[in-house]
Amino acid sequence: MSSSDMKDCWESASCTYTDRWYKGMKDNIISHLIDNRILENTKTMVDIGSGPGTYAIPMCQHVKMITCLDASHGMLSRLNDDCKNQSITNIITEEADWDEYVPKKKYDIAFSSLCPPVNSPESILKMEECAKENCVYVSSANINTGIHIKIWNELGKDYSYHGYNTKYPYMFLSEVGREPALKIFTEHISYETSVEETIEKESRLISKYRNIDENVGRTIRDIVESHSENGVVRTDEELRLGLLIWKPV
Repeated sequence: MSSSDMKDCWESASCTYTDRWYKGMKDNIISHLIDNRILENTKTMVDIGSGPGTYAIPMCQHVKMITCLDASHGMLSRLNDDCKNQSITNIITEEADWDEYVPKKKYDIAFSSLCPPVNSPESILKMEECAKENCVYVSSANINTGIHIKIWNELGKDYSYHGYNTKYPYMFLSEVGREPALKIFTEHISYETSVEETIEKESRLISKYRNIDENVGRTIRDIVESHSENGVVRTDEELRLGLLIWKPV
């Protein structure tokens, strides 16, 4: 996808984006950062790719100030509204594309979670330009499972979460002389949806990247139905997030 297409994707998701499936892990990650004194009420933080404040809102009570960077106007509008409604005064927002962003100052903590633009060696080091004390990076450590991946594979695409696995930035940072600490968090999810609901969801996700013609639609339906029983699709899987913490040089 082009940069403009990706931006449009995040804009369209800004109204419905949620941490529903990751909330337990998110809470455990924040607790881990508090217990290890990464988050303290004297510290400032920049949240790169903050979205609607998924981490910033629960973290803000544990730090002095958070600057939230995101390229999506919709995401930041949601965040600003929530801050107003909850009388949060120590979060400020800045609409900026991380790929083009030039760090202007250093914060005590540079933080990023599930932000694709930070997923490169150059961006990992760019985080260091924003941090005085600690860089904190969260990404998917999921194993390839689920209907969505099987549909893409059937459509001839080697879809996986491998490129986001936290082990890659961990190995990179180790190779360039940092001493990163890696911790994996897990959460088990189990839920049921109807065949038609699942087809609608998968079609919506795939339509962001390609047209849903007759053949694609048939592929989606065939795979969803093959994973159903009596019209119900049961999802039972383990989600994984990797947390990296390191000190900038």
